[in-house]
Amino acid sequence: MDQLKILYQKVDAFFDDIQKRHGPHMQCQSGCSRCCLVELSVFKLEADHIRGWFSTLTAQEKKELRRRWQSPVQTGTNFHGETVLACPFLRNDRCTIYAARPLICRSQGLPLKFRLEAEDAVDACPLNFNETELELKDCLDLDKVNQVLAHLELYHSGANMPRVKLTDLLTELC
Repeated sequence: MDQLKILYQKVDAFFDDIQKRHGPHMQCQSGCSRCCLVELSVFKLEADHIRGWFSTLTAQEKKELRRRWQSPVQTGTNFHGETVLACPFLRNDRCTIYAARPLICRSQGLPLKFRLEAEDAVDACPLNFNETELELKDCLDLDKVNQVLAHLELYHSGANMPRVKLTDLLTELC
């Protein structure tokens, strides 16, 4: 798990650097949850990380979180104009597991570089970077980050472990 924490720290530091350099062109802030309007699953490694974080909370903190999680899951309008369910850990447009959020959540808002049909593609939140030119150095290489995560999962859990739906993880923690 130490290697996962290092990966998280590196992605968080990259995010902080991009936000420092391109802050006026980013809308990411507490309360913006447009990227949370998805149904996600995570590797067992990341689910175990969330479980471990939850286990460190005090009895009162756990009780409060469980109380918040009993409220209905939010819905919202995604970037395609569709009304969809939000991440089960989102309440009042705030992530209730922010300190332990998965890698995919840590990368949201960043300009992302990845391979698509044999060439590099770049994508970012449609709310961000609309009035600025981005260089490749400003893009998180999502393929490389995901490869590291997949290798950590293989080491942690072995081959062919099923992914864990966040809805199932919430049910387990409640």
